[in-house]
Amino acid sequence: MIYHIVLPDYWAEWKDQENYYPATFEQEGFIHLSTLQQVPGVIERYYQGVKTLILLGIEPEKLNTTVVFEPVASGEKYPHIYGPINRGAIEKIHCLNLDQDDLSQVLAQ
Repeated sequence: MIYHIVLPDYWAEWKDQENYYPATFEQEGFIHLSTLQQVPGVIERYYQGVKTLILLGIEPEKLNTTVVFEPVASGEKYPHIYGPINRGAIEKIHCLNLDQDDLSQVLAQ
């Protein structure tokens, strides 16, 4: 499973659509994803001060596009896709309350 993090208000606009595109897709041309091990670091780096997030658990084999692992500035490889996340590939949807939830327990589900 791979993961995509999205703000709740933005997800609310897309949750009933067949295909999901993040706000940055037109500018960047791909969707940022993370492995299970990468999720805590991504939240720490990019979502400081955010209280609630939606974490989408995605089954790569069900995506209508290919997952590509590409290196970032640190050299670590992150999964990206160059197309939408189709609804059928989303297997889990977690609403994370970062003040209350133990992220390790949520990710273990």
